Amino acid sequence: MDSFVPVLVGLLNNENNPDIMLLAARALTHLVDVLPSSCAAVVHYGAVSCFVTRLLTIEYMDLAEQSLQALKKISQEHPIACLRAGAQ
Repeated sequence: MDSFVPVLVGLLNNENNPDIMLLAARALTHLVDVLPSSCAAVVHYGAVSCFVTRLLTIEYMDLAEQSLQALKKISQEHPIACLRAGAQ
């Protein structure tokens, strides 16, 4: 978990390539869906604030929808982290 979650979060911040950002968001969403215990690593490496940023500045609709799905799944395990990042 600690080896690839930071890489995916880094790709989620790659503003030069929206396709890479969308694929990273999908990978993180599926990871949290399949393995709920991975939420801790996803929160630890800062993915929640990245997802919130993608929602606040909607440039790509697919990425915003994927971010919303990810935040929904993460909020089931770590609601406080979502609130602290501004996902209200």
